[in-house]
This record gives sequence, C-alpha cells and structure tokens, in this order.
Amino acid sequence: MAILTPVGVCNSALIQLGDIPITSFDDGTQRSDTCRDEYPKARDTVLEVHPWNFACSYGTLQRIADAPAWGWAYQYVLPTEPYCLRVLQMQHNMPFEVGVDPLEGRVLFTNEATANIRYIWRQTDLERWTGLAVEALTIFMAKVLAPFVTGKQTTRDAMIMELKQWLAAAGDRDAHEGTPHAVPPNRFLAQVRHRTGGGSRFDMERIGTGL
Repeated sequence: MAILTPVGVCNSALIQLGDIPITSFDDGTQRSDTCRDEYPKARDTVLEVHPWNFACSYGTLQRIADAPAWGWAYQYVLPTEPYCLRVLQMQHNMPFEVGVDPLEGRVLFTNEATANIRYIWRQTDLERWTGLAVEALTIFMAKVLAPFVTGKQTTRDAMIMELKQWLAAAGDRDAHEGTPHAVPPNRFLAQVRHRTGGGSRFDMERIGTGL
C-alpha cells in the first residue's frame, strides 16, 4: 500500500485540476513553492472544521501563576506537543475563552481551578487519517490551487461544493466510530468560533471563503 505523504496529496489535487505533479516541495518551481506554502494551512483547516476522532485528545492544562488582568479567574497554557489547534470543550461544559498571552503564547481563560479539556491537535501523520478525511484534504488543496492552475473562479467554486459534500460524508462516518459529543455553544463563540467549539458540525462559512 502506498504511503500517504503531503506531496502525494498535493499531486492528487494537481491531477484533479488537470495539471502535472511535482517531485517534491523543493523542486524550485512556482508550483512546488505554492504547494509547500499552502499545504500546512490546508491540513490545519481540514482538521479544525470537524472534531475528527483521529485528531481529538484530552488533557489537563498547566495553570499560569499570574491571573488574567480581568474577566477570568485563571489562565492556562494550551498544549504545544501535540499542538492544540482548537479547544472543543471543557469538562462539565464550563465556559472558557482562548486568547494569546505575550509571554506564554496561546492560553485558555476560565474561572475553573482545574482545566480539563477535549481538543483537536495537529495530526501530521496522514497514515492515521481516515480515507474520507484525506480525500477532503485533497479537495481542499485543489480548491486552493485552482486559481493558480486554471485561473478560473468557476473551478474553485466547484471544488468548494465538492469539499462540502465530502466533509458531510466524512463527518457522518466519523461520528459512527464512537459516541458523538454534544459541544454546547460557548458564550464567546461569535468572537472565537474556530477555536472554542460549538455551533454547527462544520464551519462551512470558513471553508467557503477559504479563510
């Protein structure tokens, strides 16, 4: 069985667009440079838009000694190994906010003395992805590359519609691999929708606008 790689995903996207594949991200061509620059963003986006079972984890966060200036009682450092892309919920569905501390980086604010969270992490090993998730990533890369390869907005729009269909199918399959989690709306959802969970199963507006 072929090993899934970032270059392989990009080549599948290029082939879907009728273009020629690349050898590596270091080919030194505009095509390979674009794939190299856009792939990490596309991968993280596909991971963030759905709580994939293969990229979800649980953790207890380390509290920062200094309390937030105002608004919350405590602040905690978000995981970096593995890197936390999106906090889905706190234990007992307690309210929280994700922000940035000048010294600590990305942090979680809450009034809870202990922060146990469920979160999406940056799963870079494509061998651990489901087939439908890989296909969604391939289609997303095709959407990103379409203007560069074809120069046509209609091609990009068609890829967006196909991507939404694949995400719906992938999410339905993924939900049958365990007990679905009901993530309640967070009171800061409107401000940090892509980081604090809640809302619809997929952030279709984000996919549609291409970030």
